[in-house]
Amino acid sequence: MQATTTAASREVGRDSRSWRGTSRIRGLAYHLPGRQVQSRFIEETFSLEEQFGVRPGTLQRTTGVRTRHLADADAVPSDLAHAAAAEALARANVDPADVDVIVYAAVYRDFAEPATAHVIQSRLGADNAFVFDVSNACLSMVNGLLLVDSLIAAGRCRVGLVCGGELASEVLRATYDALRGTTRAGLASLYPALTCGDAGAAVVLEAKSPDEPRRGFVAFEFLSHGRHADLCVLPRLSGEPMLTDGPALLEVGARLAGEALERLLERSDWTRDSVDLVIPHQISVPATQKIFGDLGLPLEKCHLVIDRFGNTAATTVPLALAHAVETGRLRPGMRVVLAGLGSGVSVGFASLVW
Repeated sequence: MQATTTAASREVGRDSRSWRGTSRIRGLAYHLPGRQVQSRFIEETFSLEEQFGVRPGTLQRTTGVRTRHLADADAVPSDLAHAAAAEALARANVDPADVDVIVYAAVYRDFAEPATAHVIQSRLGADNAFVFDVSNACLSMVNGLLLVDSLIAAGRCRVGLVCGGELASEVLRATYDALRGTTRAGLASLYPALTCGDAGAAVVLEAKSPDEPRRGFVAFEFLSHGRHADLCVLPRLSGEPMLTDGPALLEVGARLAGEALERLLERSDWTRDSVDLVIPHQISVPATQKIFGDLGLPLEKCHLVIDRFGNTAATTVPLALAHAVETGRLRPGMRVVLAGLGSGVSVGFASLVW
């Protein structure tokens, strides 16, 4: 018998992509490596004025990025992830031996094989954990949060660790070489890479407490449109530049984000006005303002870190969340929306009561 797909069955399938949250964050941390580099230094080093007529200060003015951290040349992604993971476990007061699963979730990894999660496990001494990697561009860590939440819901995990280390400086090095042989017209597809920065981030998850059942993740929503996979492409993790069609990526991402937000708010029984804080993926300040302003979530509700840390790829959302806690902007009981975006194109949103 040939199966047929009806509009009703498609809608059921779409509903199944929305998940109720069952976990809460027990600890989180971020790690910033190496030295802090000004956007003006990037402009000078890459000879943007001499080669393309880009006036000094343009990079900061057009993207909002003042500084970013760049790791030492001999650093590997697990260095950044391990530093953040060790700190997150310490803040959560969790012994590494009590971690049941480790998900390494980032664009960059130490090897093609084995999974970098094994390196993290070994360095932490988390010998009882089951480990694996997840890679979905800048959405990787938000995907990792969903996976660990699902494992907790299934009773397969009591304490889970999601961590990642992004060495986006590799993109900068490749972009430097690519700019030597391009024209001003070719600068547009390489320009977004000039905002990248290096960072590690980690989140420790556990089941919600029976004493505080409302605190923790409320719902998740994920959507993907693979036909747009060519809008932002990094061919290899080293030696080749990232090529981005910025306007088209922004348009598709905004459209998917709008759909995901509507479904998330419905699942959470929230309104836009009831959202206290948004932790978005951050490509640039103008892009964030455009996307979330159009969604009815003004920039004032967004916790931005791209101005001081740059675009740190998959670590952006957990880094910004940890920074919001660190600076006192995020307080107990606040309603938070985590908003991830990854090339491909995929979006992942989560609602959370802190």
